[in-house]
Amino acid sequence: MRLAFALLVALVTVSGAGALGAASAWAHGGNFREDGPQGPQQDAPEMAPQRGRPTVTERAEWLAGDWATWWRLNQGALLPDKRLVRSRAQGTVSRGLFEVGESGGSGGLSQWERAVAMGAGELAVPFLLELLDPAEPQDERIISAALVALGRIGGDAQVVRLLQRYAVRTNVRMEVRESAILGLGLMRRTDRATQLRAKTLTSMRSFLLRLFGDKDAPTRARAFALYSLGFLADQPYEDTTLLRDGRRVTQALWRGLCRHYPQAELPVALLTALGMQPPRGVPTGVRQGLRAIATDKPFKGRRWDALRRSHALTSYVRLDGDDWLPIVLATMRGAREHVSVRAAAAIALTRRAGDLGDDQRGIAIRAVFRSMPREPHWFAAGLEQIALARLLREDVNAGETRFLESYRIDRYLQRQTLRGRTLTRPYTALALGLLCYDLKPVNKAGALTLKASRMALLKGLQRGRGSDEVLGAFAVGLGLAHAQGAHHDLLSILQDRTRGARLRGHCAVALAQIGRDTPQVRAALHKAAEERVSPFVHTGAVRALALVAPPETTEQLLAQLAKTRSRFAVAVVAGALGRFGDPAAAPTLVRLARDKIEGMGVRVMSVVALGLIFDPEPRPSRVRMTTHANYPSRTSALNQVFNIM
Repeated sequence: MRLAFALLVALVTVSGAGALGAASAWAHGGNFREDGPQGPQQDAPEMAPQRGRPTVTERAEWLAGDWATWWRLNQGALLPDKRLVRSRAQGTVSRGLFEVGESGGSGGLSQWERAVAMGAGELAVPFLLELLDPAEPQDERIISAALVALGRIGGDAQVVRLLQRYAVRTNVRMEVRESAILGLGLMRRTDRATQLRAKTLTSMRSFLLRLFGDKDAPTRARAFALYSLGFLADQPYEDTTLLRDGRRVTQALWRGLCRHYPQAELPVALLTALGMQPPRGVPTGVRQGLRAIATDKPFKGRRWDALRRSHALTSYVRLDGDDWLPIVLATMRGAREHVSVRAAAAIALTRRAGDLGDDQRGIAIRAVFRSMPREPHWFAAGLEQIALARLLREDVNAGETRFLESYRIDRYLQRQTLRGRTLTRPYTALALGLLCYDLKPVNKAGALTLKASRMALLKGLQRGRGSDEVLGAFAVGLGLAHAQGAHHDLLSILQDRTRGARLRGHCAVALAQIGRDTPQVRAALHKAAEERVSPFVHTGAVRALALVAPPETTEQLLAQLAKTRSRFAVAVVAGALGRFGDPAAAPTLVRLARDKIEGMGVRVMSVVALGLIFDPEPRPSRVRMTTHANYPSRTSALNQVFNIM
């Protein structure tokens, strides 16, 4: 039985394709990875120093997962958010405890939002508090899941105090403490009306800083405290000289960074959290120090390794350092530079592409395009293509076509989808998809680019060069490009059970992205959502159904739950109900989570699903950290935070 549930947590995920090893699969109540029957894959370590062609092992590892890691971390900002999806779901919320009528608003959006608010206060939060009642002790895996879910949906001082108590308990497993610490960070809210009071947030930040400063606390707990400070960085501050714009937090982070640490966990956490602070509260001296680290200058009497330098670079760019663009371009051209630092520079440029003026954008496009053929590492070359596509899209949307007409960068990327290096082609597909994503063809050149790029992506999918893992990137690219002409091919692959599970899952989501909500598509998605062979297909189909939002989906998933015998399949469906997000499923999930005779995997996933359903954020809070994240260089703690559902 233990082996079966070890497989379960390796297979079932809430966030897409996660990245956890078997030892931490139960951690934080459902941060699981879909890794197929062969067992979980470990995260790739920091990239090895550049050398010749990758070995067979390296090729297999990166080919199978790394472009998918980029997509997993960035899709939260690229797929439609909850509010848009719920606005399409007319009549979906119409059952059970949270039945609401038409009064007080119009359409599905008001109904769904009212049901979510009602369910959170009347059912979800009281039930989670019940699970955390010391008078009724629960398995620590249930407690971990409840703490994360409570942070996601709770919003008062009582929840803050409860999470803080668990964060400092020493008689529980480490995952419980870490879940409580992360739960504090997840209490950030985008809507000002639901944000915590500035005074409460000041107390929370002080608590997290004390936890980081506790040298007797486990390293991972201290790192998670820093990441929660990063999540809370965009929340209100008290209007005093010391606290305004996060000045006190920034100074504390900087003092911490100036100390020496034998391992990278805390420096990477400090750099990441520092880069998320409000730029207005960051002194010039801090920016200068980050610049010195990023450019490999001696700082505080020592040189810094590539892992720390890459995170210093991305933080410097996020904080709008004065000369960030020349530094980024010089780093990308540095042939002797460590590949992880070059990759970080490309990621940072992608993040800031929309902030550049016309002249700066032109300089960046020319520099990246000219250096790209000389980039020896396939991974850095792929990330440079993504940066180039993002820059080019901004250029076209600004009404500029000189690079389209003279450099023909779009044609270069289109050719690379078929002729490029095998390991880089998935990134080329993502780049073309991003080029077309939200592209406004204001003239003939822009319209031709859009048409030709979609056709290149479709040809890449049809010709099938490479494994299904590679082709999955072309499916994602077609979804980003909203390629209507790919509808038939995507549907055919989804319906073909001989194709790879990951590819079929990506095709399902792409079908929803391109917006062909036909009876045939709905039938194929519902059929795929009933498959029990691979959770990749099931997860992709449910995510697609959540984007299309047909009103019958909740009933069909609940019916699956009732007639399914396999506890593994029940846990998969419970997670799917959370991804779909209809509060009408909450009473059933509470019943499953409360049932102590039920398997642990089912109970944990039911708690996780409740947190997903009643999360008030339009986009998950993790998007603040994962979008354009410096993911090639990572540590154990940062890995876990990337996998917050």
